[in-house]
Amino acid sequence: MRLIPVFLLAFLPFLNAQIESLPLLTGRVSDETDEALIGATIKVFQGDKIIRGTITDYDGRFKIHLAPGIYDVECSYTGYATKKWTGVSIGETKIRQMDFVMDTQMLIYDIGYDFYPPLINVMPGNTGNTFAAHQIGHMY
Repeated sequence: MRLIPVFLLAFLPFLNAQIESLPLLTGRVSDETDEALIGATIKVFQGDKIIRGTITDYDGRFKIHLAPGIYDVECSYTGYATKKWTGVSIGETKIRQMDFVMDTQMLIYDIGYDFYPPLINVMPGNTGNTFAAHQIGHMY
């Protein structure tokens, strides 16, 4: 039972070296004013399946190791329109640079709900009623 963790610790450097040998997709995410977007989400797809993902660092930079192939790469950030590049080819070359310039997105919601808070609150146990502002305006 104790041999399994020891085996995993001994094997971990070889696994890390294998991942580091894969081609690297790297880039930067910024807004229209070239301001770095910290924590932007990068997702890499093959078809509908997410292969890998990461978030950007303090400088808006990201890096993801990928096996050679054709991918779709999506970048999203709260308050900005999501951008997606399709058919991105990752070859045998070691580094592929991909930068995203995000566009602001205006979200307008109309929930269509009118709220009239009561202006006269009756204490529990009293026999009076509670009236809202629009009800009081129609009393006289």
